[in-house]
Amino acid sequence: MLSYPHLSQFGAMVSDRSRGRVRRRAGRVEIRYELLPEDVATFKFALERLGELYAAAGAHTVLYPVEGLDPQPAGELGPLRARALRAQELTLMAFHPLGTARADADSARGVVDPDLRVHGIDALHIADGSVVPSSLGVNPQLTIMALATRLAFSVLGRSDPVEEPAPETVPQPRITRAHEAITA
Repeated sequence: MLSYPHLSQFGAMVSDRSRGRVRRRAGRVEIRYELLPEDVATFKFALERLGELYAAAGAHTVLYPVEGLDPQPAGELGPLRARALRAQELTLMAFHPLGTARADADSARGVVDPDLRVHGIDALHIADGSVVPSSLGVNPQLTIMALATRLAFSVLGRSDPVEEPAPETVPQPRITRAHEAITA
């Protein structure tokens, strides 16, 4: 704990191609998600780049979320690169899970209709990331907010606002020198 002020954690956003499913099986809900080999390779690539970043930032040791891989001196990527990584060896987290109650006009393919109403239940709507059919590849916050706003206006019996507020200004970065890219 004495080294806690010197601890850092990074994550890598991966737009995966893997797909999962939620279904009822033997009276219980079964949730399945299995990483495709190409997604495992993408995670491995991301871990290697993060290892390089930590070494460039002056880290002493890097602990990769890979089962059986001991903490490595920063910049030592050999053991990670040499490893034939398997999905079950990765310790992963997911944020903004999408698609578990996907929207589709066809009730056989989706849980909610295009108005976010649960198929077959008139007074039940869903307005979160679960209605987005699949990974967007970017943070879905604005999409979720737009879907929820659209649904709110619909439930209130009001039309969507015609007049959009003026966009906020985006501050320009103050870059004083070019940054060198880290290459593989």
